[in-house]
Amino acid sequence: MTKADTLARLLGTRVAADAAHAGQTVGVQPVTTAKVVDIARIVPDPDQPRKVFDDDDLALLAGSLKDHGQQVAVQVRWDAGRDRWVLVDGERRYRAALRAGLTTLKVDTVSGDISPDRVLELQLVENALRADLTPLESGAAYQQLMAVWNCNQQQLATRLHISQSKVSRAISALTLPVEVQQAVEAGKVGATTAVKQARRKPPAAAGRGRRPARTKAVRIPTDAGTVVVTAKPGRSVVDVLMAALDAERKRGAA
Repeated sequence: MTKADTLARLLGTRVAADAAHAGQTVGVQPVTTAKVVDIARIVPDPDQPRKVFDDDDLALLAGSLKDHGQQVAVQVRWDAGRDRWVLVDGERRYRAALRAGLTTLKVDTVSGDISPDRVLELQLVENALRADLTPLESGAAYQQLMAVWNCNQQQLATRLHISQSKVSRAISALTLPVEVQQAVEAGKVGATTAVKQARRKPPAAAGRGRRPARTKAVRIPTDAGTVVVTAKPGRSVVDVLMAALDAERKRGAA
């Protein structure tokens, strides 16, 4: 075999290999924001809108991180004043990683200067779209985003691509009495049920020549089953809800 034949064969093999590999690079751009950072160099954002993290949920996630490693990177920004990477998104994973004893975290960095308002917006959007938020947490995130974007509930729902009724229910839950909010947070009463009951008008007092309103049984579903409370004429909805909670507690203690 001549040198020309050998060269042609080698070049042909190389060209074929390059052609086979080319499809993997078409439409692909390298990402330069990915890093692995010592977890001690990462701190939570004190202005993070989300404040409540379920302890059992964190324990489960910590176990998953131990067994399978970190699958999704957290997002961070550099804060020169603190000399630390500050979390923009992923505090739940960060907390679980600390529990799991991880020494490093995979991160995506937000490049360039980012204003506090923009950081808040990113965090609020992330929180507003999370499926694991409580109704009250979602309502708080929706309210803050409406203020940041200067929009109404319908406009917010359109921008987030969620239903307007979901936004309305979550925001309405923020207007419930504190005791009822606590019951909603604890899962004793569903947010939708609580809001619907709170919107109901109490029976009007009987006038001259009219029969007094009859008592009516109100059925309120809870995690432990359906609680039936008798609503007497003129009784406020809040009283009915609180009576339901008392009944639930008595059933639990029995």
